[in-house]
Amino acid sequence: MSKLGTKNKPATVRVQTEEKALELLALGKQKGWEVIVGIEPDKSEDISDLEKLMKPSVSKLIPAVISRNAPCPCGSGKQYKRCVENNKTGMKQKAILYSEVIQDFLSPYLNQNNSIEYISSVLYFGCTAWNYCIFEEFGLPGLPKMRIAIADAHKLHPYLAPLFENMKERKKKKFKSYKHVISKNEVRCKPDGTYTIYVEHFPIRNSV
Repeated sequence: MSKLGTKNKPATVRVQTEEKALELLALGKQKGWEVIVGIEPDKSEDISDLEKLMKPSVSKLIPAVISRNAPCPCGSGKQYKRCVENNKTGMKQKAILYSEVIQDFLSPYLNQNNSIEYISSVLYFGCTAWNYCIFEEFGLPGLPKMRIAIADAHKLHPYLAPLFENMKERKKKKFKSYKHVISKNEVRCKPDGTYTIYVEHFPIRNSV
């Protein structure tokens, strides 16, 4: 299977202005990606292929191996064996909680008229900003890559720059005990037409 961003499988995006098209073509050239840009002023923007290419790798991080007697990485203060290990319902609740945290950050930038493409773009940016906060707070080895990912995301979504600053500030003040990296994010459409934000996450430690 061909890799996205190559000649056999170029990244295909749709924008509304020639200025944005030239900006994305320049970004593709800088990164060494094959990019096809279509300009369609009457259609919503779709840059999902570029967002997939920009998603930073977490290959230098591995899921934490947790001792049963160690403090649970969820931040509860309990021993792991007395927290999520023997409490499947608790694990589910914590997974939902991270989705709610991200949604809390993103809600000012969303409304009921947004397309699923736009919501997915905002979610991607929000999760990238969250992971940057985790990398920076704990001095993880992938921090330089995260800085590049944030810079690239700013180029694609300059209107979301306030979200990044807000994320950093609230992470420090309100979510200090949250220590998980978001490894997957998805927008799910319900039968009634409403959307649900879904994220997967895991506790991390520096790889050796």
